[in-house]
Amino acid sequence: MKNILKSLIIILAVAAAATGSTSAYFTDTAKIENNQIQTGTIKLKIDELVNKPVVIDNMAPGESTSGSFAIKNDGTLPQEQFFYLENLVPDDTTLEDNLFIEVKRLKVGLYDCEESEYSLIYSGKLSGIVGESNAQKISDNSSIATSSTIDDEVDNIDAGLWGGKMCQTISLPQDAPDESQGKSLTFDEIVKATQDINPDLLPTP
Repeated sequence: MKNILKSLIIILAVAAAATGSTSAYFTDTAKIENNQIQTGTIKLKIDELVNKPVVIDNMAPGESTSGSFAIKNDGTLPQEQFFYLENLVPDDTTLEDNLFIEVKRLKVGLYDCEESEYSLIYSGKLSGIVGESNAQKISDNSSIATSSTIDDEVDNIDAGLWGGKMCQTISLPQDAPDESQGKSLTFDEIVKATQDINPDLLPTP
């Protein structure tokens, strides 16, 4: 009986070993090398400045001053562009509420701010375009603006392109009140570029 049990154990062990050996299978490995991801850039370049920064002394009612500049998408991604003023530091609110500013964008290829082919960006009180919340989108006013795969809005400037010359005129109306005399203010002009549909900076309705 013991011999029979030993024989059965040996048979089962051999069978188990044989079963284990039949589970082997062929394999092969291939690889795709040198995968790489690089992010794009949002970058601006401002050039061709005329009468910038604005410096006016002894301004009188009825007088105005004009200036211009050009903006290039100097990054690698399409971008939306916005314009506004910030860091407005006045003696008081009298002057900022009585100065007017007109901002327009010429058709690409035009350089004289007296040209008739332009898009009006903003025309109104200087105080009305101060702060990012009052930013005016300017990329959708470019004659070379394109739409993106994200939306159908024609408001992107493609990488490497100049979007058209920006012209502006700052004026003190003929009927400016006497309270405007002897006042002064300073401000910064801001051009901001964002990725398409950046929820942090939306155009003024």
